[in-house]
Amino acid sequence: MTNRPVIVNVSESAAPAWNWIGGRFPADPFRWLSFTGRPSSAFEERLRRPKLSRYRACWEAALAAKRERAVLIVSHTPLVSVWTNLFCRALGVKAPHLAFSFTFSKLPTGLRRRFIVDSLRGIDRFVCFSSVERGRYPEYFGIPEEKIDSLRWSVGEPGLDPSMTPIEQAPYLCAVGGEGRDYETLVEAMRHLPDHHLAIVTRPANAAGLDLPPNVSVRTNIPLAEVWNLIAHAKLMVLPLRDTEVPCGHTTLITAMQLETPSIVTESVAMTDYISDETTGLTCPPGDPAAMARTIERLWEDDELATRLKRSARAFVTEECSEARTVAYFKDYARSLGLL
Repeated sequence: MTNRPVIVNVSESAAPAWNWIGGRFPADPFRWLSFTGRPSSAFEERLRRPKLSRYRACWEAALAAKRERAVLIVSHTPLVSVWTNLFCRALGVKAPHLAFSFTFSKLPTGLRRRFIVDSLRGIDRFVCFSSVERGRYPEYFGIPEEKIDSLRWSVGEPGLDPSMTPIEQAPYLCAVGGEGRDYETLVEAMRHLPDHHLAIVTRPANAAGLDLPPNVSVRTNIPLAEVWNLIAHAKLMVLPLRDTEVPCGHTTLITAMQLETPSIVTESVAMTDYISDETTGLTCPPGDPAAMARTIERLWEDDELATRLKRSARAFVTEECSEARTVAYFKDYARSLGLL
């Protein structure tokens, strides 16, 4: 089956064998070649700025697309899409290019914006994860509106081991993730709630400089199984976002919904496709520790509300954020290109 048409898949930091949805639908007619910007040597591990491993992965993907005469290139995250597209243009690769996960936690400005606008020329299709981004990016990046699709973020069910002992002593609430987060406001809110314990899982850079009260603990660089464990056994999860525009936190939120942990989310136009206040979660204004503390206390004390929210959230995420939705989208797109 080596004569199957090739799809080149390139990501920022996924495992080397991650083929996105390759093999996820019956009789997959494609051969998937995957490349990752995850550091693959001690030199790449040391050199993070500029991120040499990203450039290497994008170059290898472009070379493979040319060598194998790929019928499609799929890139994940904006900078991977930018550099893969630039290298493909340099090599004369003509395969259509799907820029998946095209979402910015902070929009580029100035010369960086101009560079990205020019570097995106020629990409066939873009996928973002909120309707507000789909409305924002055409004008901002000069992308024809018909080339941008909005698709709700989808992730597979967490592989939670039910026999695994909880890694945090209950009861507690949790917060997980790094992009676009406002942990300063959340930590300040916890000063109003000295009898409640908050467990944070984030990147070391996000934790640096936080003035933690005694009822807040931070974990960094823990295995994914432990992250799922922490979310699953929490009484509730808080997703504190930097402002009302930031389109981040979808994976964390969806995982909490799948694990039936009720959530509080900072109000954000980019989250309206996922959170309906009082139905699939609770919202609170950005940068307001007192309001966040009141919302936490309310959900903590109201078991009936918590049960209603987690049931509604579970139903929503099962229907709208399953991997089957992404597979269906891909099949429709592949048909539009004449590949299926």
